[in-house]
Amino acid sequence: MKKILIIDDDDTIRESIKEYFQLENYEINTAENGLEGIDKANDTLYDFIICDIDMPKLNGYEVVRHIKNDDRYLTVPFIFLSAKNKEHQIIKSLKLGADDYVTKPFDFPNLLEVVRLKLEKKEKLEKLIEDRLVSFKSNIAFSLPHEFLTPINGIIGPITMLTDIDLKLENDEIEEMHNVIFNSAYRLKRTVENFLIYNELNIMTLEDTNFEVIDVSEVINKVYLDCCNDTSRDKDFKFDSDFTNIKFSIKFLKILINEVISNAIKFSNLGDDIKIDANTVNNTYVISVTDNGRGFKPEILDKIGAFIQFDRNYYEQQGIGLGFGIIKKIVDLFGLDLKIESEYKKFTKVEITFPDKYLIR
Repeated sequence: MKKILIIDDDDTIRESIKEYFQLENYEINTAENGLEGIDKANDTLYDFIICDIDMPKLNGYEVVRHIKNDDRYLTVPFIFLSAKNKEHQIIKSLKLGADDYVTKPFDFPNLLEVVRLKLEKKEKLEKLIEDRLVSFKSNIAFSLPHEFLTPINGIIGPITMLTDIDLKLENDEIEEMHNVIFNSAYRLKRTVENFLIYNELNIMTLEDTNFEVIDVSEVINKVYLDCCNDTSRDKDFKFDSDFTNIKFSIKFLKILINEVISNAIKFSNLGDDIKIDANTVNNTYVISVTDNGRGFKPEILDKIGAFIQFDRNYYEQQGIGLGFGIIKKIVDLFGLDLKIESEYKKFTKVEITFPDKYLIR
């Protein structure tokens, strides 16, 4: 049974709503002023709150401000009932966090329908959050052991062989062991670094960021050459850029470009073209990376986020799915625009647009 809290200093309205909703099988509690309403909301978690605006002790604006600062009520619908129906009052209510505004006098069936629709929307949102959480936990549980144990085994195994005095290894075999150890250690280092970057992005603000003038072409050129050296994909890349400078964080620009290019390499095969474009377009700066690799199905694009890996049953992937999550975090933090286009088994294009404020005039 859904629990609804009604906060209104008018006894007649408060009790009338209570009786009507109880007939519809809702559990109702009431408060005769804003202060009492907050106390009851603190003591019990309600599924819905209906509140008047003009009340003694504490008005409705103060109530919604307090309620929406409580994490438990982030998805709980809150609607105002008020005789006030001026546009600026309605706008103020919505800005403070109210989900709807119903003017007095009101029709009980209409109010019931508003409540029903808001509760339905709340349940869908909570189910979506729960589904994403289950997917997150599943990917973490699956990926973490694999991503730590695989490189660790790649280090321990060769070292064990190199220190075995009974083995007579040739020079090329020793060199191969060294390469395996190095690549495994590098993979482990990258996994840990991505965790640290992702956690840093979760807590930082623009005020924490150091901005400087950057030659974007130079940064992209260095990053993609490093990626080529690591993957032998140098012949697959085509790079076109103008010579525009931007004012940005060199640290996060490198991370952003590295993650986009690394994903293009990861989701394509040796010999598939990867095209990088970085040019000024209509007072913005646009960096796009297009790979002619496996592409994504439309439903997969909707799920892109941290710790989400795609088609792992069919494709071996290194990493734990943090790449796209890091890209999105940087895009959101700096107010960039991210656009992803893809056609299954044909291509994927990731386009990042830097707004006018980052361009150097």
